[in-house]
Amino acid sequence: MDRFPFNPIYHPDITFDPEVYNPVGPGGPSDYTTEGQKMARMISNHGFLSAFYENSNRYSPEFEKIHDILLEEGITPDPMLCGWTFTHLVDYHKASTHDLETPWPPDPSITWGEDRMSTWKSMAGRFRTNEYRTIQVETLPSDAEAARVRQRLIDEIAAEGFLKVNWLEKFAYDSEYEDMLKPGDPLLIK
Repeated sequence: MDRFPFNPIYHPDITFDPEVYNPVGPGGPSDYTTEGQKMARMISNHGFLSAFYENSNRYSPEFEKIHDILLEEGITPDPMLCGWTFTHLVDYHKASTHDLETPWPPDPSITWGEDRMSTWKSMAGRFRTNEYRTIQVETLPSDAEAARVRQRLIDEIAAEGFLKVNWLEKFAYDSEYEDMLKPGDPLLIK
């Protein structure tokens, strides 16, 4: 099973153009134009997807189960959506191992419980929007459907595998991949 379950796909026509949008310096009309906003979104997705394809956790049993559940539930098994769901489950389960009333170390103004609730809400929220997908869908799940899928993921995938994942092994956007772009470089779209 090479590259389960996704293979990188580059945009067939559009390449990085710093005259349209340059994430690391001056250039172009920036993200204030429609064309600049489109390029900014594509570059952001490229940053996430580049890091995604370098992350060995996409071969893990937990990731495979996320993919399978999202597919069974009719939620597009998009690489970004699967990656973010994996990251939210890591954060949710790790927060659950702490006293939920104690301060959360990265921001002591909130508690572990508030951090867990934030990631819990974000997980279902991502199911309900096309913003965090490389594949746009017409029909998005309702609040109730998204909440049910979130609970199914929490209930059916053992927490142990997520608890072993360190901070740098989660799926997330990585600006380093944006910084490496040169004019004419292809952009990952899925």
